Amino acid sequence: MEAHDVTSKYGLMTLSGKAEIADAQAILSEEMTRRCDRREEIQLGFQGGGLPAEVCWNSKFDFWMAFRSVKNRYWSAFGTGNPFEHDSKSIVVEINFPFHGINRHIGGLFLRGTGDKIYLGHRGRIGGGRRGIGKKAFLESMDTKRLVIVNDGDRKSMVVLIGAIDSEEIDNRVASFVYGVARFKMNAVGQ
Repeated sequence: MEAHDVTSKYGLMTLSGKAEIADAQAILSEEMTRRCDRREEIQLGFQGGGLPAEVCWNSKFDFWMAFRSVKNRYWSAFGTGNPFEHDSKSIVVEINFPFHGINRHIGGLFLRGTGDKIYLGHRGRIGGGRRGIGKKAFLESMDTKRLVIVNDGDRKSMVVLIGAIDSEEIDNRVASFVYGVARFKMNAVGQ
């Protein structure tokens, strides 16, 4: 698995300040939800439980999302299909962010690039609770063009670069990531 070291070309570095993470989360959730066709509070399921959340469905790319704050993070859950027409409302992937600092146990991260552009990234930490599903296997399954090395506090880290949070293509880029995780999980189960 080879990642592109973009630290010198784009200067990508993990955001860690409380205000800058809050601002990035607000921009991301606004950009994503403004493109939704339907919003409704429903019960979402995940391994070991579930919770009620306001879910927003994007019909153009046929995926849903939910944003809220929980305990120590901004919780951002994503799934495939129309959650209002299917019985299954299982979360495919979470792209969560710490309220402040750098937390490598949380999958999502915001990155500042040159010109102060803010990007969405993911550490590859995906759950599934099944054999063959984990960070190493997931990153190995990724298109290497999306894997980048970034300045991550006191070290460099390999992450999946999803896209600029204010881009007109952010919903397409997130949908592509969500469907990629769904395919990976489905293939891992077949092993």
